[in-house]
Amino acid sequence: MLGALEASGAPDPRLPSWPQYRFGPAHTGASPYEHLLTRSNVGRLRLAWAVRTGGEVWSSPAVGNGIVYIGSNDKHVYALRATTGAKLWRAAVGGDPSAPALVGSELYVSANNAFAYAFNAATGKQLWRTNLLGSQGAFPAAPTVAGGAVYVMDDGLVALDASTGMMRWRLQIDCFSCPVAFANGTVYTAATDPSDSAAGGRMYALDPATGKSRWATSLGGTGAFTPAVAEGIVYVGIDVDAAGGIRPWSIAAFDAATGRQLWRSGIGRSKYLTWASAAVTARRVVFPSPAGRLVALDAKTGRRLWSVPFRVTDSAPAIANGVVYVGSTDKHLYAFDIRTGRQIWRAATGGEITSSPTIAGGTVIVGSDDGVVRAFRLRSTR
Repeated sequence: MLGALEASGAPDPRLPSWPQYRFGPAHTGASPYEHLLTRSNVGRLRLAWAVRTGGEVWSSPAVGNGIVYIGSNDKHVYALRATTGAKLWRAAVGGDPSAPALVGSELYVSANNAFAYAFNAATGKQLWRTNLLGSQGAFPAAPTVAGGAVYVMDDGLVALDASTGMMRWRLQIDCFSCPVAFANGTVYTAATDPSDSAAGGRMYALDPATGKSRWATSLGGTGAFTPAVAEGIVYVGIDVDAAGGIRPWSIAAFDAATGRQLWRSGIGRSKYLTWASAAVTARRVVFPSPAGRLVALDAKTGRRLWSVPFRVTDSAPAIANGVVYVGSTDKHLYAFDIRTGRQIWRAATGGEITSSPTIAGGTVIVGSDDGVVRAFRLRSTR
């Protein structure tokens, strides 16, 4: 039986871990538990190991109990020893897998065959498989696990019992490849109601037991990104269809209890799309704008703090101990000082990076389109 901490889906502060997509069920993309890597030593990161899979690695890693879990587009989920990269097991799924979620002794993943799966995290044994009764997009949405439930978005939002895989409820809203966030006993998602598509995208706060709306507010565009919830505020990226295909992009902040918009900040215009999401701390919101900038905003006001040139990417940034980590289409993984936007490290990979990096126990782990999972650690000063 899951303990209270495990059942909540929250990371265990006693262990170096990054258990779910965007760190925890609130999907901030920020870890408060990383203390080994700092702004002053991150430049000493070097490749520790690289493991090849049989397909492109779009999935983002989950880390816990000394194991790295990650999906590959060879339709398998892999478990790798965090220290060496040694393959412990791999498990087949019926399509390209999402980022996995680790809660207690179970690993959850969805795939673009419209199924969700649960595995024993130690052995890879399949515990259950559930048909989501929809059709996942090319980028399957990562499951969000909290309160004994698994929430998965395909062409509807589905709540599954985490122990059995039985469907608790299904809500007909649309947002392909959009994991939901869970915080304050509430499910948050940016989606479109297909019965009222003229209304455009909305930000929803839902009752986790029933799926009924607690509030819904217009986005004034399409919210094609994972919401992040921090300090009682919900953050989401928004794009607007425009003439000529040049879309204006913005980040909006909403009161998590009422849905009242607190601020909205433009971050550029571009013909490109992105599936990346914002990383959030109590003071900063960081987002890779498709307009070719990595942008940091004040979390309380939306005021722009810094903006640096950055290639278009689907890799959502991650934050740990004052450092922003993000992958790029230029086949490099980068680290920036969150205070100033100054680049303080980069490392080459053999492919473009769609995977969002994870940081745990002084190690940065990311997948790339060349089918390789890479781990970077501090070079010894001895």
